[in-house]
Amino acid sequence: MSPADLAWAWRMFRAAERNVHQLHAAFKLEEIGYLTHDAEFGYAVQQATEKMLKARLTAQEVAFPLTQDLRLLLDTVAQAGENVEKYRPLESFTQFALGVRYTDEVPELPTEREEALAFVESLAAAVRGSLESDE
Repeated sequence: MSPADLAWAWRMFRAAERNVHQLHAAFKLEEIGYLTHDAEFGYAVQQATEKMLKARLTAQEVAFPLTQDLRLLLDTVAQAGENVEKYRPLESFTQFALGVRYTDEVPELPTEREEALAFVESLAAAVRGSLESDE
């Protein structure tokens, strides 16, 4: 892998970490009585997942479609030889990519917030580990 590809992969991963920080902040805000809207929470889950998957694909030098569809990105990672089955529940957050940003009709979160955060953190640990091993 070229140093430029690895640098770009880390850049995307760090951007994803900002979305993970938003998820943690949502829990902190809840402790003081402010509930982050489902649209904001779902969007942060979707964005973190999308950026992490794209970071991993970049590090693997695998071409990926310019999409926000998490199922398609997970399929692409799987086709590159990685087992992604435990992250499949994150696919359902694709609906938060664009649609909820431009409407007042917001779907319910597909999982409990704690479960969504656990999936995202597990994916983050896996991607971070693979990026570190690529260095």
